[in-house]
Amino acid sequence: MANSIFRSDYQSKAFHVLGLFCFMLLMIQEVYAREFTVNWGLHNGNNAETYNQWAEKNRFQIGDSLLFIYTPNKDSVLHVTMEDYNNCRVEEPISNYTDGHSVFTLSHSGPFYFISGKQENCQKNEKLVVVVLADRSNRSSSIAETNPNSSNTVSSVFIGVAASAAAFVASTFLLGF
Repeated sequence: MANSIFRSDYQSKAFHVLGLFCFMLLMIQEVYAREFTVNWGLHNGNNAETYNQWAEKNRFQIGDSLLFIYTPNKDSVLHVTMEDYNNCRVEEPISNYTDGHSVFTLSHSGPFYFISGKQENCQKNEKLVVVVLADRSNRSSSIAETNPNSSNTVSSVFIGVAASAAAFVASTFLLGF
């Protein structure tokens, strides 16, 4: 009789640990943000179709980022409005990136428009539209658009993983393992 009670208690503890481990995996999934590399520049003259086809094949989430790689002093990336995108207007961008290794964080759902800083390149279809999916997690997003040297995505992932690991370790000690 005592053996069956002990087994039941052991199974209960194992069940709790397994549940907490699954919760930890969900937490890691929740804060995971990806970085997408965009090799920016004229490639065979048909970039808008290539860039936009690439974008349509990916699922962008709030907190993900785009890493634009290009030759500095020969090209740049402009974040622009839809109207400026459609007309290749480079005069008043929302933001301008020129360092050749530019990171843009996708801070909210909806479309983001990018064009080359060289109007003639934009007219040759060096432009991109990225559509970010809506946040369905019922949590408010505090992620802001960042400059090219920001590390908000990495720090939020680290905090989420560290918190999940701490919860797992604490629960293990509380359950007597």
